[in-house]
Amino acid sequence: MAKARNFFLRTTKQSGNASLWVRVQRKSDGINWWINTGISVSIDAWNKAQQSAAKFKEYLATAEGERVNMKTDKVLQTINLLLDSVKEKNTLQKEVQKVANADAMQEIEDNKKRESEEKKRQLHTVWNYYDVFFEGISTGRTLQKGGTKEYTPESIRVWRNFGRLVKTYVPQEMTFEEIDRRFAGSFRTHLSKDEGLMISTVNKYIICMRRLCGAAADDGFNDNFNSTRVWGEREAADSEKRAAIALSDSEVNAIYDLPLTGIREKVRDIWMLGYLSGQRVSDFTRITGSNFKTTPNGTDVIVLRQQKTGSEVIVPVMDDRVDELCQKYDYEFPQVDPRTINRYLKEICHALSKDVSSFRELVVTELTGAEKRMEDWFVEAAKRVESGEVLHGEDRKRYKELKQYAEAHNSGNLLWKRNYAGKVVREKWEMVTTHTARRSMTTSLYDTQLFDSKEIMSITGHKTIKNFERYIKRGAIQQADRIAEKVARAKEKRQKKQA
Repeated sequence: MAKARNFFLRTTKQSGNASLWVRVQRKSDGINWWINTGISVSIDAWNKAQQSAAKFKEYLATAEGERVNMKTDKVLQTINLLLDSVKEKNTLQKEVQKVANADAMQEIEDNKKRESEEKKRQLHTVWNYYDVFFEGISTGRTLQKGGTKEYTPESIRVWRNFGRLVKTYVPQEMTFEEIDRRFAGSFRTHLSKDEGLMISTVNKYIICMRRLCGAAADDGFNDNFNSTRVWGEREAADSEKRAAIALSDSEVNAIYDLPLTGIREKVRDIWMLGYLSGQRVSDFTRITGSNFKTTPNGTDVIVLRQQKTGSEVIVPVMDDRVDELCQKYDYEFPQVDPRTINRYLKEICHALSKDVSSFRELVVTELTGAEKRMEDWFVEAAKRVESGEVLHGEDRKRYKELKQYAEAHNSGNLLWKRNYAGKVVREKWEMVTTHTARRSMTTSLYDTQLFDSKEIMSITGHKTIKNFERYIKRGAIQQADRIAEKVARAKEKRQKKQA
C-alpha cells in the first residue's frame, strides 16, 4: 500500500501542484534514470504525507491519495515489465506517462465524444442546422439537390432572407422533431400577416422550409418524416398577386426611339437588350461580345448559360435593333446594376406617359411587404405631424418625399391610391421593371402566332408549360380570340383540301 512512497517531488515551488518523479536503477549496466511520471499532486499535501507513516496513510485515504496510489502502482508495474528491454530513458518515460495519464486521455476522449454528440444534438435544432446549411451553400460545399450544381447568387439571397425570417419566429431551441402541421400553419400565417408578404413570396419561403427539413433528414439530423410533408404551397388568386405587366410592341418602340443621354440612355439600351433577348436581368446584364455566335447555317445567335437555372439557351437574333446596339457599344455593353435600371426606367416611362397615353393606364396591384410597411410608416408619421410633432433628420426627409408622392397621385390619407373597391392602383409606367423586358418579349413572340410554346421556351429557358404560361400576359378574351383564329385557319385549310 505504500508503493507511492517510492516517488519524489523535484521542484523548487513551495505550493501549488507538481509532477511526481520515480528513480529507476539497474546495476548491471549502470542505469540511473529519473523519470517524470506526469502524475500531478498537491505539493503541500504530498510533503505533509512524507512526515510519517501515519500521515502517509491519512493521505492515501483522501481522493487525491487514492488516485495517486493507483497511478503509481500502474507506473511501477510498467517499469518492471519494460526495464529489461528498454534501452533509452525517453522511451521508458513515454510509456510511463502514457500509463499514468491513461485516465486523463480517456477523459479527453470522453469529452470529445460528448462534444460531438452535443454538436449533433444541436444540429437537430432548426436554427443551428440552418446556419450550417447556409454556410455550405454560400461557400459552394453544399450543392443543389442532385449534387451537380452550386446555388446561384439569387438563390443564396433568398436563403439569407429566409434565415432572417426563421430566426424572428422559430424558437432558438426548437428541433425538427417538433415541427407539425399546426406549426407549419402558424409560420405561414406569420409570413403573410405579421411580415406582410405576398402569397408568391410566402410560397417561396415555404419551399425553403420544406427543403431545409429534407436536407436535415438526409444528413441524419431530422427523424421527423412528417416535417417534410406539412409545407404545402397555396395557389394565389389573381387578386392577391402583384400586377405583372407586359408592354406592347408600340410601347417598347416608344422607349427605344426616345432621345436620351447619359445614364438614362445606358439604362434604356441595356433594358432593350434584355427585351430583345428575352432574358432575366441576371443574364442580360452579363451579355458581352463573347455571347454572340453564328450557327453553321449562318444564323446569328446569342448563347448564354442562365444564372438562375444553369441551363444553356440559344437565342436567335430576330431584330435589327440587336445589331444597332452591338455597333453602338462595340459589344462592350453598359454595366448597370438592377436597382439603377429600375430607378431610371420608371423615369423614362414617366416621361413617355405624357405622349403615350397607355403608360397612364391604372393597373390594379398588390403591395409588397416593404411597401405595406412604408405606407404604415407614412400614415403614422402624418398623424404625428398633424398632432404638432416636428420630424427631424431622415424622418423629416423621408416624410417629405412620401407626402409629395401621395399628393401627386391623389392618394388621400394613404400613400398609394385606391380604386372604388379599395384596391391599390398605380399608373402603368410605375410598374415597369427589369423583368418587364422578359415578360414583354415572351408575350410578343406568343402574339405573333409564328411559334409554338416549346419554341419560345427554348429561347426563354422556361422548363415547364405552367411557368411559361405565367409570362403570357393575355386575358381570357384575348385567348378566346386567339383560339377562334386558329380554328378559322384550320377550317379554311380543310376546305381548301376538300376543294
